[in-house]
Order: sequence, then C-alpha cells, then structure tokens
Amino acid sequence: MQMRNSGAFTFFEIMMVLVIIGILSAIFYPKIRQQFGKAEQATTKLKLAAIKNSLTQYRAEVGKFPSTKEGLQALVTCPDPNNEHYKKIASSWPFLKTEDITDRAGVEFTYHCPPEKFKDRYKYYEILYLGPTQSEDAEDLIADGE
Repeated sequence: MQMRNSGAFTFFEIMMVLVIIGILSAIFYPKIRQQFGKAEQATTKLKLAAIKNSLTQYRAEVGKFPSTKEGLQALVTCPDPNNEHYKKIASSWPFLKTEDITDRAGVEFTYHCPPEKFKDRYKYYEILYLGPTQSEDAEDLIADGE
C-alpha cells in the first residue's frame, strides 16, 4: 500500500487544533476579562482624581465649587459667560475636556454639591461613578469627594 504525500491536513488534525484552541480560550478568557475590568477601574479612578484636582482649581479661581445644577459641565464651559466675575477669569476655561468628565461609554460622572448620597463622608461635594448599570446601588459604584 502506497501513502500519498499531499501536504494537506486531515479533517481530524484540524479538529484537534480547534479543540485545543477552545480549551485554551476557556482557561485564559476569564483572566483576560478580569484584567480589562481592573484596567477600566484604574482609569476611572484616575479620571476621578483629575476631576478632583480641577474642582480644587475651579474653587480657587471662582471662589466656590460648581453647584449640582451646574454640574461637572462647569469645568468644561463657563456656566454664565455674561457674569462679570466669570468674564474676569474666562481664560481659565476649560479646566477639563469633555472626555475627562465622562466614562468610556460617554456617560457623565454624577456630581452633587452639597453631597447627597454620602453626606456623612464628604463635606463639600461628591462624585459618583455608577458603572455600566447606572445604579447607585450597584456593586461597581465608585464614590469620591472632598
């Protein structure tokens, strides 16, 4: 009996490679996904730190923190360009870019001044990251403030 040397893979060999790839994917996918979650959480904490620094700078320039109504948008655009006090310090804007006050999905961080949810923890303001669920009761809630 003579064997043919065609150089092609058999169906069985291809199936074995696919099974091995599937097993490796099942083993490593959860670990990789977990690392992405940690990276996203670290990015969120860095953005919160940048927002806190900008709020401190805003308070130094304007003399107060933005109100809840003005929100974090006050760091991006002047809340009242017709106000004489704001006209004097107009060169300070923007304190942050729009992408710095939003999460990866484009949802703006929740800002309260004075604090609403964590009144006992923060004196002046609170910044909440509600996570993908957008629920203040979620496990992925991250709060910060001053």
